[in-house]
Amino acid sequence: MKRRQEIACLLGRKIKKIRKYNGMTGKELSVNLGISQQQLSRYENGISLITLDKIYIFCDIFDITISQFLDPCNEQKSLSHHHFLNSFY
Repeated sequence: MKRRQEIACLLGRKIKKIRKYNGMTGKELSVNLGISQQQLSRYENGISLITLDKIYIFCDIFDITISQFLDPCNEQKSLSHHHFLNSFY
């Protein structure tokens, strides 16, 4: 059970960091994910573990791969690389 809580906290921090990095409000993201703002808050604060279907939608919203989202070592590098690639379009 403790491991599940650690994973929920890790993913929640990543969700919040990516959302803020992209300048999206909690309300906007919750609408795009099809969940309430309260549920998004539970994800971001590690109270609830985000489901796999919501991870897919989240990654689609921010145009990142699931590998980029789940890799704890690659988080900032992935965001910077994505931003760099988008600068060419």
